[in-house]
Amino acid sequence: MFLIGPERTPLCIPEELLTRTSPYFASLLQGPFKEAQSHEPIHLPEEDIVNLEFYYYWLLYGHYGSAPLAEMLANHFELLVQLWNYGDRIGQTSFQNEMMQILGHTFVRFFASGATDTAMPTLVPLLEQAPPGSKLLAILCEGMACAVLRGRAKVAEIEPFLNDRDFRRAYVAALHKAAARSSRDLTAAFTSTDFLV
Repeated sequence: MFLIGPERTPLCIPEELLTRTSPYFASLLQGPFKEAQSHEPIHLPEEDIVNLEFYYYWLLYGHYGSAPLAEMLANHFELLVQLWNYGDRIGQTSFQNEMMQILGHTFVRFFASGATDTAMPTLVPLLEQAPPGSKLLAILCEGMACAVLRGRAKVAEIEPFLNDRDFRRAYVAALHKAAARSSRDLTAAFTSTDFLV
């Protein structure tokens, strides 16, 4: 039994499942930490209940392109970025890759819709959450480059990031690829294994 966040929301997840699938949880629950030595409910004040619930759902049902998981997360750019970062924090690359694949398909659906009056979801706050040099930064730059080239975002939105070397490198590379590809290549671009961890 876990008590999640400052609100101490109870959540039952088998410890064995967590320790078997995540180096972070293995260290926390089997290592020398006091949480590992106690039989009391484990309070994880820094955890977000949403992250753990999605991770648990993914452990039970979501591996390898689960349609229900993809449907739940489709079009939720912010949540997908949050969950990718969570996977990074707990050392679960398969979870990160699943979130990346769903994010890629979400971009494809957005750009393939062809609706020019549909505004691009604001990627700027998401760019701030992407670790420098990460695959997450690369796919977000890919999305931003596509949006700029298709007139669905303005270059002014990313100007503050252009001073950051990692962002600039990823954005320019994405811009070159986006400019060279046709609309038919969107699926291949956003679902590329280049974005997997």
